[in-house]
Amino acid sequence: MYISRAQPSDRPNLIGIKRRHHQNWTSEEKQMLIECQKKYGSNWKLISQKYFQSRTIQALQCKLCSLKTGESIIDDRLTKKAQKWTLKEDEELQLAAKKYLIHGKINWKSIFLTGCFPKRSVKSLANRYHDVLTKPKRGPWSRNEDEQLRNLVQAHGKKWTKISHILQRPSALIRDHYIRYLAPGIKIGDWTPEEFKILAEEAGKFNENWDEIQELIPGRPLWNIKNNYYNSPKVQRKFNGGKWNDIEIHTLNETFEKFGRNFQKLSEAVTTRSPKQCWQRMQKKTS
Repeated sequence: MYISRAQPSDRPNLIGIKRRHHQNWTSEEKQMLIECQKKYGSNWKLISQKYFQSRTIQALQCKLCSLKTGESIIDDRLTKKAQKWTLKEDEELQLAAKKYLIHGKINWKSIFLTGCFPKRSVKSLANRYHDVLTKPKRGPWSRNEDEQLRNLVQAHGKKWTKISHILQRPSALIRDHYIRYLAPGIKIGDWTPEEFKILAEEAGKFNENWDEIQELIPGRPLWNIKNNYYNSPKVQRKFNGGKWNDIEIHTLNETFEKFGRNFQKLSEAVTTRSPKQCWQRMQKKTS
């Protein structure tokens, strides 16, 4: 089998392309780097393009930091096995993050250039702080957090990432919580008998057209309307709203062994209880 080879004219011309190298630094380069940093500050792009075309910005930052601290910088992204973080490093990183928190964002490059973490890269500092030291909070929201979230939205708008840094919760969960429970006009709480009556009577007429149904129950979010429609005994008359009898409990336990936490299947087997009622019953049993 003949395999054609590219002719020299077909190959890309690499002449004139400047390669980034990892050669040792000369004393002249070190002195020039210090002078450039004093003159241009943190404008690393300009320093790299004008004076150090063969070195990366990361290499310039590492070298400057090593010159300030007298220690060699090891970029832990390039090592086979990153060195373990010490308790002292974690404490210093938390203090530095508070110090360099500006307008809701932490300036990791400034922390790196302080020289306090000579064996860590900018990325590893950020990853350590966000993934280990400040794990995003999950779980129920307190009234204080709700009030704080309302105030933050009024002050910053719907900038969920910025608010996430302040509340220490995932931005997606913050957005969902605000839209579901705290947005202006949202009505949360026990339903009135009139609202249940409208939902029971009108859902069938509109063939589960939820946009039309939502207009008839102002203030109630769509997820709340659907939840009550499918799970409330006051709407679904086939569901029993009273105490569980022995037959229901036996059927639920027997079906749970077969289908596990598939509450839709459990509801279909019990027939007189909604998926939500089955879930609530199993929660009580396990608690």
